[in-house]
Amino acid sequence: MFAAGKNASKECAFPDAPAAISYGAYGKGHNAYFAYDLLNSASQDQSLHEQLLLFALTKIQPLSWSAAAGRVIPVDISIENLSRRAAIDVILALPNGGGVIDTAAVQRLENGTWLWQQDLAAPVEISKRFYIQLPETEVDSVPLFVDVNAGINRTLLVDNSEWRLELGPVGERLPFASAYNTVQLLIEQFPDDNRYRFIDKKVASAEADISNARRDNAVKSLLLAADELGDKDNAIAIELRLLVDQILYQLQRQRSSISLLSED
Repeated sequence: MFAAGKNASKECAFPDAPAAISYGAYGKGHNAYFAYDLLNSASQDQSLHEQLLLFALTKIQPLSWSAAAGRVIPVDISIENLSRRAAIDVILALPNGGGVIDTAAVQRLENGTWLWQQDLAAPVEISKRFYIQLPETEVDSVPLFVDVNAGINRTLLVDNSEWRLELGPVGERLPFASAYNTVQLLIEQFPDDNRYRFIDKKVASAEADISNARRDNAVKSLLLAADELGDKDNAIAIELRLLVDQILYQLQRQRSSISLLSED
C-alpha cells in the first residue's frame, strides 16, 4: 500500500503499480503521489479520506482569518425569486474604504458603489461570491451595505432589501504589540512549554529585523514561529497564529507591492 523512493513516483505511476501511495523527499520538503483520485474519494461520502483532507486543510489554514489591511475576503450573496420574472439590481457600498475586485458581471458606478444585475425567472435562486479587498489603512469598522431592487421599474416587493455586513475592524498593519501580549499570556498559562518562549524570541527577532531592513530574515523567524503554533489548539494560541499570519501577509504585500484595487 505504501512505498518510499527518491522521487516517490514510479511505484504508483501506473494502474498495476504495487503501491497506492508513495512518499519521498523533494528539495527541502516532501511530496506524495497517489495511485487513485484522493479528492474524488474524499468527496463521495463521510470517509476517512475526507477527514484526512479536512484535518490537513485546517492544519495549514485556520477556518477563519482575522481582518487585515488590504486582505481579500469572500462575501456570498444569494437571491431567491418567489414570484414572477423579475430584473434585479444588487448595489454594494463600502463607505469606509475597500472595494470589489472581481469585475465579472459587476459594474463600478460613478458614485463609488458596485452594481450586479440579473434577470430572474420564477422560481429560481442564484448566488454570487464577491471578492472584497479591505482598506489599506487602520479603521474601526468596515461596513458593507447591500441594497436589492427588483422589477422593471424596481418597484417589486423585496424582503430584506437592505442589509449591512460588518467586515472589520482592520487593525494595525504589523501587530507586534498584540503578538507580544498574546505570547506572554501563553507563557504564563503554560510555563513548562518551552516552545512558547521560542516563539517569543522569534517574534522579537522578526521585529528587530524589520527595523534593520532585513525583511527576509524577519519572514524566516515568523515562519518558524508559525510552525511551532501549528499543532496548538487552544484559543490563545490560535489567536497568536492569526497575528503571526497577519504580519507575514503584510510583509509579503510590502515586498510585492500588490494592491488589486489599483490594477487596471
